[in-house]
Amino acid sequence: MKPKVRVKKQAVPGVLTFVNLFFGFLAIVQASQGRIENACWLILAASLFDAMDGPTARALKVTTPFGVEFDSIADVVSFCTAPAVLIYFSFVQDLHPLLAAAISFVPLISGAFRLARFNQVATGTPSPFYSGLPSTAFAVTLSAFVIFNSRLLGTTGDPRIALPLVLLLSMLMVSHLAYPKLTYIGKGWHSRIKVIFFLLSLAALTWWRSLVLFPLTMMYVIGGFIRLLFNHEDMEANPRPMWITRNRKGRHG
Repeated sequence: MKPKVRVKKQAVPGVLTFVNLFFGFLAIVQASQGRIENACWLILAASLFDAMDGPTARALKVTTPFGVEFDSIADVVSFCTAPAVLIYFSFVQDLHPLLAAAISFVPLISGAFRLARFNQVATGTPSPFYSGLPSTAFAVTLSAFVIFNSRLLGTTGDPRIALPLVLLLSMLMVSHLAYPKLTYIGKGWHSRIKVIFFLLSLAALTWWRSLVLFPLTMMYVIGGFIRLLFNHEDMEANPRPMWITRNRKGRHG
């Protein structure tokens, strides 16, 4: 009789983070070899595992400080470094090497700065919002942009559009604009709308994933500005109302 193999529940979220990190590494390899669209799909795959590790840890009640740090390191690779390499080989490699490196480095340092701030201001109080555009959202938006252009035009996209978009997204990552956590389901009509939007988006992605993902991600990005407009009066009363802290216990280990 074969002995039963038992997997500790503490390891489950860590495995999800490990897969996220591995896909990020593969994306870097693919981008450096000129397989740009493959790299984009790998970044999207990494984002799915990143979305699952936190909720899995909370569901299993196995969150630890180690998990927070491991998750952040994986995010720096998959959603900061991989997109930076993607930008270099897709849009700027024909420029002067130093200029090309500097442009590609902007989202990397912005994402790393945001993740460091994300950990530093962490508290045990759960929040349905992020402070600043999540690095995952940046990476998914960039990947969706490349895939969108690849399917429509047969190219990775016009650098005159791509580079301003990268700069905008990089600035949003270090901003204090509030962006909703898509994996956070609370109470009230806002959560119902989020669930309905998620289900409709999932259905659209099933049929037109290559063309629908980029518009959906841009809706999420623009949503931060819309929320800013609706909360303008609150911002005047409180200079930093959009500083949303992170639940440090919401990650895993």
